Amino acid sequence: MKPPRDCLSWALEAVLQSDSADPHRYGDVVGDQNLLEVIRRKLETVNKLTGQEIMVTAGANQAFVNVLLSITDVGDEVILTKPYYFSHLVALQLCGVVPVMANSDPELKPDPIEIKASITPKTKALVLVNPGNPSGSVAERELVEELETLCHDAGIWLISDEAYEHFLYNSVAHYSPSLYPNQVINIFTMSKSYALAGWRVGYISYPKILSDSMLKINDTVPTHACRTSQSIATKALEDDGDFPAVHAKELERNRDEIWRVVEKYATVKTTGAFYFFIKAPGGYDDLDATRILAEKYNVLVVPGVAFGMPGYLRISYAGLRYEVMKTAAACLEEGLLYLSRIPPEREDAKERWD
Repeated sequence: MKPPRDCLSWALEAVLQSDSADPHRYGDVVGDQNLLEVIRRKLETVNKLTGQEIMVTAGANQAFVNVLLSITDVGDEVILTKPYYFSHLVALQLCGVVPVMANSDPELKPDPIEIKASITPKTKALVLVNPGNPSGSVAERELVEELETLCHDAGIWLISDEAYEHFLYNSVAHYSPSLYPNQVINIFTMSKSYALAGWRVGYISYPKILSDSMLKINDTVPTHACRTSQSIATKALEDDGDFPAVHAKELERNRDEIWRVVEKYATVKTTGAFYFFIKAPGGYDDLDATRILAEKYNVLVVPGVAFGMPGYLRISYAGLRYEVMKTAAACLEEGLLYLSRIPPEREDAKERWD
C-alpha cells in the first residue's frame, strides 16, 4: 500500500518551491507546530485523549525508547506480555531495564492475573501493544480499563503502543487508555495507518510531569523528527482522514485469503493488526519451519522465538496486492501442508541427502 499521493506531492513541492531557508533549518524539539495541532485534534476526536503533552518522534520505536529513558533507571523492571514485540525487548536491554515476561490468555490477550503476579517493588511499567504485534489480538475497552486500574493501584506506568489502532475487523472498536492520565503514556505512528514507514513519524501523548525529561531526551537523540516528514504527516492528517479506514478495508481480502490457509493451525482468529500467529505444524521447531518455508516455498514468516514464544510463526497479510497475495497464500498453503505431513526427522534425513 502506498501512502496518500497528495500529501507527498504537496509537502515535497512546498519544500522545493520555498524561497525561505526555514524548511531546512532546525525545528522545534517537540515537533512542528502545524503537525502538533493536527495531532492534537486527532487525539481529541479519534482517541478521546485531552490535556496531555504531545511530542513528535522519528517513529514509534524511537518514541518507546524516549519513554523508557524518561521513566526508568538501570535495574528497573518493565513487564512485557508474551508474545511481545521484539523491538520492545531490545529497547529494554539497551536501557539496562530488566524485562519481565507475563503469559497471555488463550486468546493471546494480556492476562491481568499473570500481570499482577509479575509486579514487584522494582516494576516501573506495563507495556500494552493493542492491537497486538505479533498476535493480532485486540484488548477491548473492559480489559484495557482493568489493566489501567491494575497499574494505577500498583503505582506503575501503563505504556500503550497503539501502532495498529486502525486495523480492526469484525466490528471491534479501539480504545485508548485514559482513565488515569497521569500514569498512562500513549504511543502512535504514521507508519502503519498512512503507509509512511520510511518517512519515520511517530508521536507520544504523555502527562506534563514528564515534559522536562522527554524534552531533554528528544533534543539529545534526534533533535527532532525530519521536518519534511513532518510536513507530509501534517498534510496526511489534515486531508486524508479516511485513508486508514480505506487501507484497513483493502487488507480484508488479504486477511480472508490467509485465514483460509492458516485456520487449521491457529489457536484463535484474532481481530486486529495484520498478522496471524499460528503453531508451527507437524511438531517442527519454529526456526526450522521458517527455514523450510523460505527455502522450499519462497514464503517469509517470522519465528515465534523472536516474540518469546518458540513453536509459533507470525504470518503477515500486509504489504502485497491481493493478486500477489493469492499466489503467496498458495505457496504458504503448500508449505504448511508439507510441514504437517513430513515429520521433522524425515526432513532432517532428506536435508542430509540433498
